[in-house]
Amino acid sequence: MKEDRSLATPGPEGLFLTCFAAENQFQWDMAGVTDVVVNDGSVGVNFRGSFSGSDRSSKVPVASLECKPRDAGGVKRGSGDSESFIASVFAQEVGEMIGGMIAQRTKLELIKHRDQESFVVSMHGTLFYISAAYFSPEYIRYMETTRPGEVTDVDGVLLWVRRSIHFDLKDANQRGQALKFLWALIRYIASGEARLNIVTAAIDAQRGVATN
Repeated sequence: MKEDRSLATPGPEGLFLTCFAAENQFQWDMAGVTDVVVNDGSVGVNFRGSFSGSDRSSKVPVASLECKPRDAGGVKRGSGDSESFIASVFAQEVGEMIGGMIAQRTKLELIKHRDQESFVVSMHGTLFYISAAYFSPEYIRYMETTRPGEVTDVDGVLLWVRRSIHFDLKDANQRGQALKFLWALIRYIASGEARLNIVTAAIDAQRGVATN
């Protein structure tokens, strides 16, 4: 980890990650269609200075939170049963990751990377898992173009999405493994190594690095 870029410094003079219970609504246009998704909360970073206003926290999420009952997506599941792939749930999570990426590119002073990563932390009843998406520069350009029909080179227009296994928090061993996954994600985000514009911009602002 790059300790000199870490967000781990606590206290009013340092930067830190924090959770927001308020939902975020993401909206974007693509190929003439307006998409809207809403998460159930988020993890954000306090961004000192003109962007957030003094020491207030930014509402741009570094990870979305998604909470559903055991019967996520309307698919009945017994207590202790595994959850199969549910297309509507997957679409919701992908939408939140796309929305999070777009939110981090809405202000020019925040854009620090040509590519981006995005994350969703999900709970379905007692099932816990993490989703991650990687946005290549080609995919971002395709998302942001006003004329997608004119894009002829689509070889790089791919969105890579990964999901962890499901952890049942009723199982003590799986609770421990889930905590390791969550802590690893937090450390990765806070390290400054994740391709997250808002985190890199906050670290640079603290260190006095000029924005691009």
